[in-house]
Amino acid sequence: MQFRQDLLDHPQREHLLDIRRAIHAEPELSHQEFATSARVARELRRAGLDRFTPVGPIGFAVDIAGTGTGSARKIGIRADMDALPIHETAQVAFPSRRPGVMHACGHDSHTAMVLETALWLQHRRDRFAGTVRCLFQHSEETLPSGAREFVTAGLADDLDMVFGIHVDPMLPCGQIAAPAGPFACSSDHFDVVLSGRSAHGGRPHEGIDAIAGAVTFLQEANRISAHNADPMMPLVVTAGRISGGTAHNVIADRATIGGTIRAGGTQARDIAHLRLHEIAKGLETLHGVTASVTIREDAPLLSNDAGVAAIVREAAVKVCGDKAILSQSGMWSASDDFAYFSNVKPGTYFRLGVRNEAKGVVHPLHHPDFAIDEDALALGAAVLIQSALDALAA
Repeated sequence: MQFRQDLLDHPQREHLLDIRRAIHAEPELSHQEFATSARVARELRRAGLDRFTPVGPIGFAVDIAGTGTGSARKIGIRADMDALPIHETAQVAFPSRRPGVMHACGHDSHTAMVLETALWLQHRRDRFAGTVRCLFQHSEETLPSGAREFVTAGLADDLDMVFGIHVDPMLPCGQIAAPAGPFACSSDHFDVVLSGRSAHGGRPHEGIDAIAGAVTFLQEANRISAHNADPMMPLVVTAGRISGGTAHNVIADRATIGGTIRAGGTQARDIAHLRLHEIAKGLETLHGVTASVTIREDAPLLSNDAGVAAIVREAAVKVCGDKAILSQSGMWSASDDFAYFSNVKPGTYFRLGVRNEAKGVVHPLHHPDFAIDEDALALGAAVLIQSALDALAA
């Protein structure tokens, strides 16, 4: 993959890969990323950066102040560090050494690219004015959200804009998608508890079947996006967990359901919340069960600022030409808590293509065979570097 050699030379590219592979082999779940955070901190200290602002016991931010003349802007670049509770089956030379845990969402790559960006900027402070704040964030995958904790701690308050990057195994290696406007759905978790009355399985009329209530709840929940929401607005209501009962011949007095809501707009999200509560209430009349619904926010709608998105696109063109930009890019039904940053400051979350069918790199995010074409990582870091330089020079 060809791009400007003054941004990342061969030793820097090798260092980028070494860091990514080391993190990949030692994945850590959300709120447990102690070794990953320590590894990143060691690399920064070797480069002379040792004034960190902690966020909780794991996450931290570091500022890199330019010595050039001009802008006094301050921009942020976010990296997420956590892995997923998935057992890796991808055939890579540096597999996870922790059974049941893997970097199935590419956060190892994000961390490595942002770290390499920080090191490049630290060694070339005379090439820019202003400040770049690198945000090494814990817990993107689970609650409580690491990004929300960073924002609550005030680390976005003095930023002029913020950037985020995510690998995308659906985009060909080397392509960049950075459109303006809504880009990733909001995400909520919902939990439902249904209570009935136990009875012998041969005398169901003497009980109140919580499992039957759960089945009806799921059937009606699956109808929300088809019958209650604007068909042009993304909305997904998915149950990922259901449990209930203790024996084959006993009417269950309790059942639980866990699921997710992904919405492409506030109206669709509000409809899903309302209907889940209405369905739960209606089960009392229909089945006699009582049902409670608890909904927790994972991340708000992620929308890219037009001006910041343009900076990324222009930077990508400078780095490797017009062919790098994907002109049409649909909205992700996935979500990301980067939205907490971009909801308080102008921001853009752009995708980096890592798919390569010739190499067998075709599996989606959150899949046990997920892998990336590592040739894309140097490009991603270079676009981050160029975006930072351009944003500060504006």
